[in-house]
Amino acid sequence: MIRLSGIERVFRVGEEEVHALRGVNLEIARGEYLSLMGPSGS
Repeated sequence: MIRLSGIERVFRVGEEEVHALRGVNLEIARGEYLSLMGPSGS
């Protein structure tokens, strides 16, 4: 099993902070598949 807890990702745009992820939790059990999709360059 893979377990992620409290994941955060913050980007700076000039002086501003952009929170892309905040407090994300995820569990992936043995035999499960996960796919993340988004626009090109993301």
